[in-house]
Amino acid sequence: MSTHNSPTNSSGSLSNPAYSSRSNSPEEGSYSSTPVENGHNDSASPHQTKSCPPLVELFIGDLSYFCTEEQIAALFSTYGTVAETRIRRSDRGGHSLMYGFVKMTSLQDAETAANALNDQLYMGRRLR
Repeated sequence: MSTHNSPTNSSGSLSNPAYSSRSNSPEEGSYSSTPVENGHNDSASPHQTKSCPPLVELFIGDLSYFCTEEQIAALFSTYGTVAETRIRRSDRGGHSLMYGFVKMTSLQDAETAANALNDQLYMGRRLR
């Protein structure tokens, strides 16, 4: 399994047993907010920066055609906090392309989930 810490789109695979992580530049891991009052930006206000928590995205292959994002979220949530699930769908007809992504809030939880679920039967198919 390869996992990546990133608030942006990156993917890890359940079928690859090697672990790797990518470090982010300070710009990637933060956002800024400047107080606005009455629709005007107050240039005398201090600039505040908050860090976004890094998310770990896993690629899930060989999903059942009938699997839903809610079912995948429930499956992975037994191993940690799931921030987002996406199943890729075709542009024509919207049917499942039988793969997707799960974003988890912790690298350790993502690794645990990947190790536990890799090559396991789920809805009649082996997760990859």
